[in-house]
Amino acid sequence: MKFYYLDFSALLVMLILLSVLFFKRMIRGDINRYFLLLLCVSIATTVADVWAIMLDNGVIEGGETAKYIAHSLYLFLHNATTPLFIVYCTALTDTWVVGKYRMIKKILFWLPLVTIYVLLLFNGNSQKMFYLDANGAYTRGPWFGMLYLITGIYVVYGIGKVIRCWIYFDIGRWVALFSGIGFMLIATVIQFFHKELRIEMFSGALALLFILLMVHRPEEMIDNETGLLTQTAFKNLMFRSEKRNKLKKIIVFSVTNYKKTHAKYRYEQEIVLGRGIADIMTGYTEMFKERADVYHIGSGRFAMVAKAEEPSINVVNVARQLNETLSKPFELDNTEVYFEPNICVIQFLKDIQDANTLMHFIEDLGGTGKTDDVIFARDTFKQERYDILTEIDDILEDAIKNKKFKVYYQPIYSVEEGCFRTAEALIRLYDDKYGFIPPDLFIPAAERSGAILEIGDIVLEQVCEFISSEVYKKLGLHYIEVNLSVVQCMHEGMVGNIMELFDKYHIRSTDINLEITETAVSDGQEIMDRNINDLFNEGICFSLDDFGTGYSNMQRIASLPLSIIKIDKTIVDDAGKLSMQIVIENTVKMIKALGMKIVVEGVETEQQLNQFISLRCDYIQGYYFSKPLPKDDFVTFLMDKAS
Repeated sequence: MKFYYLDFSALLVMLILLSVLFFKRMIRGDINRYFLLLLCVSIATTVADVWAIMLDNGVIEGGETAKYIAHSLYLFLHNATTPLFIVYCTALTDTWVVGKYRMIKKILFWLPLVTIYVLLLFNGNSQKMFYLDANGAYTRGPWFGMLYLITGIYVVYGIGKVIRCWIYFDIGRWVALFSGIGFMLIATVIQFFHKELRIEMFSGALALLFILLMVHRPEEMIDNETGLLTQTAFKNLMFRSEKRNKLKKIIVFSVTNYKKTHAKYRYEQEIVLGRGIADIMTGYTEMFKERADVYHIGSGRFAMVAKAEEPSINVVNVARQLNETLSKPFELDNTEVYFEPNICVIQFLKDIQDANTLMHFIEDLGGTGKTDDVIFARDTFKQERYDILTEIDDILEDAIKNKKFKVYYQPIYSVEEGCFRTAEALIRLYDDKYGFIPPDLFIPAAERSGAILEIGDIVLEQVCEFISSEVYKKLGLHYIEVNLSVVQCMHEGMVGNIMELFDKYHIRSTDINLEITETAVSDGQEIMDRNINDLFNEGICFSLDDFGTGYSNMQRIASLPLSIIKIDKTIVDDAGKLSMQIVIENTVKMIKALGMKIVVEGVETEQQLNQFISLRCDYIQGYYFSKPLPKDDFVTFLMDKAS
């Protein structure tokens, strides 16, 4: 009598795992597909085993033919699970066979399994693998041990592969894979000596559960919003490729206006847009004979990775078609949504040599303006910029410790008074190794690390010290504008820190005007609102910076104690277009109606200057008058203009 209750338990566990895979949409990418294949074969094996046992025990009726088919099907499926597990490990580590002996190596790998299948196919005549005795009972034949021998070969190969690939796993994954193999080995030994105990499939189910939770890790593999592979999965693939010196051809899609669209739409609408992009990019993978995997890297960035080192289709052609498709408007709730895509072709390990730099490069793509054609990393990648990014935390720590941050000042022209009455304070960083480091590199890094709080204090202190000086009093400036980051606005101690500096340098609240960005105020935050209102009650005025780059919720803006709106340079650059002129004229009227003053940023030509003066804007800032200047040069500039 054989016991099949453990098989039913195994079947239940594996069906739950199958439902998890489909519920989590874990069906894209080689790793997911091969795990799904391994799970489905294991389920089919368990069903065949239950069928065979129930026939043997007489629970269900069936003749010798049914018994023979059931046992043959079980052996066919069961012997495929070990090589499929090896294939899964290969996908997990991206260690596919390459080179001119690729086909020979593949044949050698599958030959033992093919041998088993040939023996099983001809078993009806030879009766060497198994047979039904005179009583119709299943009996192992003289060659049955070959099944264990060949399975043993695969097990040894699999163990060797896991050992060889240990550098691609953290210790938890490595132990989990070995544990899964251990479960199966123990169960196989038990069932060999006690064939009535059908424990193999239950052990296999436990091994699959263990691997799913500890190795596969659904939360790391699949992005719930888009159903694509995650940033973590992409990073792991790139690190493995770097270690194996394996070239990868990548197409990266980056939404350059992501912040604007992110601020404008509700979470549910963003999900729809993200899935729309995912479907388009996944559709284009069919153009590759070897297929490609698509990853959602976050913050409006997606990556398509061709499987083969030398894809059969031209990657550039796919990139250009993607660029054309993704530049077209999306339909969302009966409105058209326009993305500003940058499509970049990267040959990893040829254009960019390491995974960390690659991730920095992809992150940087979203900060550049839209280009009409495909970008090539070989043309745009500048090693020094990404060397800086890999060292930026150390650079910032050194700059804070050794006081390497300097405040520059850009004068702001008063249209009404016909002279310079204010200026904006801008932080600059000079590093001994790299020279001047652009703010677009170190500011985001400082916000991520939290160093922006210390940098903000440095800027405020230098500005307060300047305002308290005798030379400042001779310049005739009304105030200095100082930028606040989102991190600063959300800091509980911000108000106290600012007021302490005012007291230390004996300056008035009206001597400084604080700037906050439109993106920062697009979503109300209790701490931010409280900080802004507390500072306003202390007599400090606020400007809204970058107006026009985010979602302009005028009800939200009108609820804040703002004195000045700063129109962003991106609007100024398009001011020559007739349609934009209408938008600008109405925007200026609306801001004036709210009782706020207007600063126009990024003015570079006389035509732009005259256009905004004619609209009765209050202040003009830009390279037309001056670039940001060190303090001493700024003082000299203003004194020369005054004389």
